[in-house]
Amino acid sequence: MRPDVFDIVMLADWRQAGPIFWYQRELAEAALVAGYRLGIIQVDGRSGEARFGLHAWLRQKIGDREIAWLDPAASAKARLLIAVDGSLIERPLNTPLRLRSDINLVIETRYRMSTDRGAVDRLEMQFGGPVRLAAATDLIARQMPQARDVSIWRPAIDLDEAEARRAAPRGGETLVVGTEVSDPTEIDGRLFGWRHRALRLLGPKTALMEGRRSWPEGWQVDDGRELSLQAFCREIDAYLEGFSPGSNKDALCMGAIETAAAGGLVFASPTLASYLGGMASMTDAPSAAVDALVSDAAAMARARDQAFETLRARHSRRCHQERLADLIGPPRSAARHIAPAVDMPKRRALFFSTNGVGMGHLTRQLAIARRLPRSIEPVFLSMSQACGQVEKFGFTAEFTPYHSYYAGQVEHWNNHLTHLLHEMIAFYDPALLLFDGNHPFRALVNARDQHPGRSFVWCRRGLWQPGQNATALERAEMFDLVIEPLDLATVFDRGATKDEQDGVRCIPPIRLMDAGELDDRATAAAELGLDPSKPAVLLQLGSRNNYDLAPLVDRLMPALRAVDGLQIATVQWLISEQDHGWPKDVQVLSGYPIGRYFAAFDFSIATPGYNSFHELVAHGMPTIFIPNENPSMDDHVTRAAFAERQGFGFSLRRAEVYKAASVIDAISRPEIRATMRRASEQHACPNGAGMAAEAIEELVRSAKSMDATFSLDTHRRAVI
Repeated sequence: MRPDVFDIVMLADWRQAGPIFWYQRELAEAALVAGYRLGIIQVDGRSGEARFGLHAWLRQKIGDREIAWLDPAASAKARLLIAVDGSLIERPLNTPLRLRSDINLVIETRYRMSTDRGAVDRLEMQFGGPVRLAAATDLIARQMPQARDVSIWRPAIDLDEAEARRAAPRGGETLVVGTEVSDPTEIDGRLFGWRHRALRLLGPKTALMEGRRSWPEGWQVDDGRELSLQAFCREIDAYLEGFSPGSNKDALCMGAIETAAAGGLVFASPTLASYLGGMASMTDAPSAAVDALVSDAAAMARARDQAFETLRARHSRRCHQERLADLIGPPRSAARHIAPAVDMPKRRALFFSTNGVGMGHLTRQLAIARRLPRSIEPVFLSMSQACGQVEKFGFTAEFTPYHSYYAGQVEHWNNHLTHLLHEMIAFYDPALLLFDGNHPFRALVNARDQHPGRSFVWCRRGLWQPGQNATALERAEMFDLVIEPLDLATVFDRGATKDEQDGVRCIPPIRLMDAGELDDRATAAAELGLDPSKPAVLLQLGSRNNYDLAPLVDRLMPALRAVDGLQIATVQWLISEQDHGWPKDVQVLSGYPIGRYFAAFDFSIATPGYNSFHELVAHGMPTIFIPNENPSMDDHVTRAAFAERQGFGFSLRRAEVYKAASVIDAISRPEIRATMRRASEQHACPNGAGMAAEAIEELVRSAKSMDATFSLDTHRRAVI
């Protein structure tokens, strides 16, 4: 097969937020507008960005086939390979790049790059050919080795869009002045002289407010998590640029460029004259400079015009396009080239889950696996006795028991599991291991140490019991990404995960089935042997392996039989350790997934485990929730109480058997069920399984930097 050929391939970490992503996006947009055929390779920067995921802009471009997403192991050719940030690839990658390019260009976008001249040699090993160096600003270029040979690729911006915004009148007797702040110490540092004047700040609002005992009057703080820098700059009249050479802040000065593009004024230190000169008023006394411009409308207009003309000369997309043309000439096609779909090499992902009391861990993994692209093959290793269900979905599954099931010693079991994980990885060669469980075992830590070139992901649901399993969070650092499917009751979460959200990608609740996959009432009833014209209740009381619900069930049955014509069905849990001896008038169902048949039932009685709870709410099923109150479980009591408080369910604890008849009488009334369904509609949310699958795909398709020195011997071994 002939390799795909591209005009340009950009190699970068596309999950970054802020100035670096802004730079990458505008460079890509400039290439697309000019008609170049563009591909991208994702590199895992391993600095926390995994929680953001690929930006929505990039996913849209890939989905529209304007940009091709290339696997690092795919064979491809490019006229120009652009690597944004050489530090991403100074170390050997887990998969040597098979991309071959005519020209290799490395653009530094961070203020400080290693002055080690060997860095260039390592980059040339990585690319298999000579490397040209560039910097996004002259400030960055001065810090780079071989500074005289470094070209400048300044940030670009869409000035056609900016032209329309600039036409709006700006300023007046009072200018809205703003700046970006990342640390409270800046307030008593660079902003000390501004504390008696109005000022608008953008930054981490909570940290800024808590970092001071008093706050200057007239200052406003905008939370950077809720308002983008671009939007902030459009709402102010003047921007105070806070970057100074020697700091590690935004060396691209994105706030200054965005403000000038929006028709605002920029004030900066004279130390930035070589970069921002012409676009900003260079001054060490910005408050006095603001006063001078406010009193002189003509001078203000000239400053705005000069800033925009400087932008046009230095920061328009045309500047990027001219640089690209100088290197590789015009695009191969005069028309805008839409990249065709690119074949992805087959990859595997190992899904490893604990058993638990129910099937939640395995079901969540199945939900994710079903939504992976065909080019990624899931392989399952599970401790659940129900893992045979995986094969019904067309996936390979292997079973291994938990040590408590054969009374084994924990240390011996961990050694066995370490060996088993190593053998599974060696045989199936997965690019990624996804663990779903409450406690990452020592064997997982061992496996991570043995296989540093593979990505490890932890999928953990929240709502842990207070004080439960807190030591497990200490192992979160070993994972490249932690995915937390949120809980509808998360506002009442009292568990250890609530305050451990750094680096965590939170997604909507994960569900196995989407609404369109569920049978209608007639079809579901026929499948289960029920009469669709009569009311029906579904009992989902879990495996009951660790909690005795028999006393409560005994009180429920007479009340259920008292409902006229009610058909009673229960789910026989696939991992139940005993037969609960249901009476003859109760139909025992053993299908999986039972959620497919929800439409056959009018209401449900269920334990509020994570999966059951969110599936029932998503379907709008009126439910009586009976918590499993074993201390080892997640917080069922809180989930059930939340359902009752929100009006879409009843909570019935085992100690409240006296309420059984009254709640069954209530839920058997059609008007009450209708009210409960309307209440559940207020909690509708998308299925997070697809988002989790996207996160897995991103890591599987990422080149990953190894913690190893990139020597010539290392390079030879990697290539061979």
